[in-house]
Amino acid sequence: MNVLNDLVDIRNPGFWWAFGRTIFRGPGGEGQMLGLKWRQRVMAAFHGEYFQAGAVYTAVKIEALPGVDQRLVQDLQQMTEIGAEVFFGTSAALSMPVLLFQALLFTRAAATVSWFAPAIVYAYTAASVGMLALIMSPVARATSAMQSAEASFRYVLARVREHCESIVFFGGEQAEKVEGERSFTELFRALQRWARAMWPVLFVQLSSIDIVNNVVINVVFALQTMYWLPGEKNEAWKTEALFVLNSLAVLGYLLSTVPYMFGKLGVFAGLVHRVSVLLELLASREHIAGVWRQQPTCKQPRQPDRPMEPRQIVLEDVAVYIPSSGRMLYTGVSLRVEAGRNVVITGPSGCGKTSLLRVMCGLWPALHGHVSVPPRVGVGMGAEAGAGRAGMLFLPQAPYLVQGASLRAQLLYPLPSPGPGGGDDGPEARLALEGALEAVGLGELVGALDSEERWEEVLSGGEQQRLALARLLYHRPHFAALDEATSALDTAMEARCLKACKNTGITLVSIAHRPSVITFHQRILQFQGDSTWAMHDI
Repeated sequence: MNVLNDLVDIRNPGFWWAFGRTIFRGPGGEGQMLGLKWRQRVMAAFHGEYFQAGAVYTAVKIEALPGVDQRLVQDLQQMTEIGAEVFFGTSAALSMPVLLFQALLFTRAAATVSWFAPAIVYAYTAASVGMLALIMSPVARATSAMQSAEASFRYVLARVREHCESIVFFGGEQAEKVEGERSFTELFRALQRWARAMWPVLFVQLSSIDIVNNVVINVVFALQTMYWLPGEKNEAWKTEALFVLNSLAVLGYLLSTVPYMFGKLGVFAGLVHRVSVLLELLASREHIAGVWRQQPTCKQPRQPDRPMEPRQIVLEDVAVYIPSSGRMLYTGVSLRVEAGRNVVITGPSGCGKTSLLRVMCGLWPALHGHVSVPPRVGVGMGAEAGAGRAGMLFLPQAPYLVQGASLRAQLLYPLPSPGPGGGDDGPEARLALEGALEAVGLGELVGALDSEERWEEVLSGGEQQRLALARLLYHRPHFAALDEATSALDTAMEARCLKACKNTGITLVSIAHRPSVITFHQRILQFQGDSTWAMHDI
């Protein structure tokens, strides 16, 4: 962008440097650089919204927006590249030197033959642009549908890669092949629809070059000179007429780039639509809670949250609602979790236990009632915070491991880690990390703190759950929400880990089915599966 600013004013100290750089690279090179800079700025804006608290979950899980990664990578790349190409291509055709050339040509043509031939060139260019404007909408829709189908096909392949072990165990290769072929067939049909939508555009683009250069310029100019301008024509006139004819060919080529670039706007518009849908969703995700609260099942407005109480979790008269299906699970749920009194949540599968944790952790807003929980670990905290007594940590049944990171980074997550030799690397921090690993029976990994591995492949399912519990012990939050986080552990190791949580002073809110887990809690919240619930001491 600095190059463009420098080129605006010749008095600018950077004008000649920018001018030479533009001449050396040409419009194509500068257009490519503009596209890269534009993509960098747009991506920075996306990251600012995408990684806000809850934004990713809103886009992927609640709104179920398909192909989020495709929109962020391929769609954004093509959008910026095409936008920069159109900008520089049109600018080159309508730049000041070109406009001066056109004015000079028009004057000399009028003096030599007539103004009719150049006027026809302008008229045909304007007609081509007008025709493209009329046929552009189907291209935009077809482009959006094509990109969506390609995102779905990529998702099928990525899913096979992610679950390849289970697929091989089941012998499900043929079933996955059928699904892959079905998805590609949809993509192929979308590509065909896009190609059919592009045919009229390509016809107008190509005819704007061929017809202008071959028909308008040569035929019309010849008819003018032979029939419309009778009389003696000397050598000077012929020389001037030849100059005008060649100049008209150059003019036709320059102006043909305008409909050519304009024809790309249909593809550009389709890409802009896909990218803007994601950006608008991320920027206005707060409206979702308002939409939920307008549901007919909501009989009273949700009360504003009172200030967070760091040493207890409070839910008062809360309604739990599934946004994707529109089904109300429970109403009037009241729960108070005080420090040191663990609460276990039980009930049949599918009754809404995890849904309550989502409301408690802020992933789903409550339709009405009052929710007060400590802030999650990592929210508003930096790497310098280290382990501490702040907030609340959530442990799902399938642990989340940072891809390709060191064991130290796995334990520090969600706090950022600068890697080996930096950040939280002092003796006290190392002792805390080693103590957390020892507490969950992973002492053999102490020497691998700075090893970067694909830990999701190195560790078994039970070891991954223990690593997640070691992360919990290192951070030592006041509260932890455990969604069957010990389901892959044997009874002895499960008891060892839960005792370590108790000794560290972490208050647990656990979802569990096994009686061995219930014994480590003081209160029980039982869901019956028919929208009723009860809470009592154990």
